[in-house]
Amino acid sequence: MIVISLGGSVINPGSVDREFLMRFSQLIHKYVELGEKFVIVCGGGKTARDYIEALPPGLPEGQRDYIGIMATWINAQLVAYYLGLGKIVSPSLPNDFEKLKEQVARYPVAVSGGYLTGLKTDEDAAIAADYFGASRLINVTNVDGIYDSDPRKNASAKKFEKLTYQEFFELVSSYSIGSGSSAPFTLIAAKIAERSNIPILVVGKDIDAIEKAIRGENVGTLIHS
Repeated sequence: MIVISLGGSVINPGSVDREFLMRFSQLIHKYVELGEKFVIVCGGGKTARDYIEALPPGLPEGQRDYIGIMATWINAQLVAYYLGLGKIVSPSLPNDFEKLKEQVARYPVAVSGGYLTGLKTDEDAAIAADYFGASRLINVTNVDGIYDSDPRKNASAKKFEKLTYQEFFELVSSYSIGSGSSAPFTLIAAKIAERSNIPILVVGKDIDAIEKAIRGENVGTLIHS
């Protein structure tokens, strides 16, 4: 079992990346045919942030989270269509964790969005990885790994090839957890993965890199014990 946290910014960086979704679907089908199982948890990305920012002021954070969660499910539905509803994915997506468990038992691929307010989809993915005993957790994001600063703003940013869980915790401890906030991977998600010693691979949207991560090769940034 491999769990993939598929960032919303990868699915829809401003407009839906249909070429990426097609190639990602082909990659997943390739490894399903080789006997692999997947849980794919989709983030909300810019779509979620746009809706959160459009809300009237004064709403509690949980209500702001809720509209962001809705965006994760439209992304999940889109990914499921590309993978083939009723083929390797259930024709209806799991709207709670119990249904996710049922779909993992029946299909080689389960696709979902987020579930609870206060949780990021990275954390939903980590919970799934922890519950199903995943061999690894792959975070596909819009940057090809974890850096000491934002490489899109700082050309001299240093990329980390490997980080221990503790090094990662120290690096991201100052990141916001507010509605719509983003980080290369969340601290809470890494804490969940740590307790089961599940390695995390943070990779960009390059299909070759994602395939290497599926095969268990060190690519992007590896977070491990």
